[in-house]
Order: sequence, then C-alpha cells, then structure tokens
Amino acid sequence: MEERDWHEVHLTGDRTSYTLHELQCGTSYSFYLVAFNSAGHGNTSEMISAKTEGTAPITPDKDRLLTVNSTSVCVNLNSWHNGGCPITFFVIQYRLSGTQEWTLVSNNIIPEQQNITITDLSPGSWYNLLMTARNDAGTTDSEYVFATLTLSGEYPPRPSEVSDINTAFYRHLTITVPVVSSAIVLIVVLCAVCFITRRRTTDRTQRAPDAKTSELFIFRYPSSILLVA
Repeated sequence: MEERDWHEVHLTGDRTSYTLHELQCGTSYSFYLVAFNSAGHGNTSEMISAKTEGTAPITPDKDRLLTVNSTSVCVNLNSWHNGGCPITFFVIQYRLSGTQEWTLVSNNIIPEQQNITITDLSPGSWYNLLMTARNDAGTTDSEYVFATLTLSGEYPPRPSEVSDINTAFYRHLTITVPVVSSAIVLIVVLCAVCFITRRRTTDRTQRAPDAKTSELFIFRYPSSILLVA
C-alpha cells in the first residue's frame, strides 16, 4: 500500500482499545502499531487486516427488475439488493439481440429515481439489457435478455427457437429435394419409354395392310395361271 494511503492516529498509552469510524462499507483495511516513549519508538507491530461488513450489490431476478410492453421496458431499481452498503449509482445500456452496438441510457442513475423507462423499442423483438450497480464494496454487472410484446400482446419466439425452425426447414429440404428430383426423372423416363413403345406399335400397324396387298405370287402352268396371295 502506498504511503499516501496510510492514515495515522495518535493514542495515549493508557488506551486498551480504539474504534475507527467513517470507514467505507465492505472494504478491507490494514493496521499496524508503533509504541513510543521518552526514549523513542519501538519496532513496528505485525500487519493486521480487517474488512468492514457489506458486499457489492446483488442482482435481482428479471421478473422483479423488468416490466415490458410492446414498445418500452420499465427498470425497477429498487429490486436490487445493496449487499449491506448503499448503492451510489447505476449504469444502464441496451441493444437489440444479434447486434453489437450498445445504447447508453445513463451512466449516473441514482437509486432515488426508483424507476427508469426505456422507450421507442420495436414490438415483438428481443433485447439485451446490461446493468452496472456500484457501492463502496464494489461493482456488479448483470446482463438480462428480454422481449417486447407483439402488437397483439404476445411474446415472440426466442431467437434459438426461430433458428431451430429454420434449421429443421433446411434439413427437410435436403431430404425432400433429392427425393422429388429422383421421382421427376423416373416419371420422365417412363413417359419416354411409353412414347417410344406406342410409336413403334403404330408404325407396325400402319405397315401391315401394305404387306398383304403386295405379297401376290403368280404360278404359271401350261394350260392355266394360279394366283396366290
């Protein structure tokens, strides 16, 4: 610990105890003693460490912290537990889920404001809310995911559910498209076979009468002629 961080307190020799006041809540301190007499000062005592009671702020449940509608969210500052040390200020930021840029609401919100309302949100959309609470014991950061209601007053599906639906749809396409393509090819092949077969049958039928009229055999005898079809 640097020298400027030390505070010196002079006590009379008849004191057996001393109470330090106005210390910060939930903060660690170090102490040591040096005894003086008319001959001078003695050796420095062993370093002693102690911590005042209290912790950094404790995050609340989302249901107690946030109240949402279609276009705004109300942040209940009183839902935070101060950890035994009064909260000095809050910082609130938010962003649309899936984006990277945070929008700062304020970096110096005092607890006495009790409620903060974030407006101009998009209906049926998912958002991330980042809160920072500070007291003498330390700082607590907490991120919440919430959704604004749709215009009909319903909650939109979670982004993960939408992703699962899309994944299932494309997975279905990877199975359906090859099957349908194979069926179409098979139908085209069958149609082609039927067409070729029918054409051959028609050609054969058309040639049959000509064969009967052209196949005429003539047998000549000395006294007669025999015609055989």
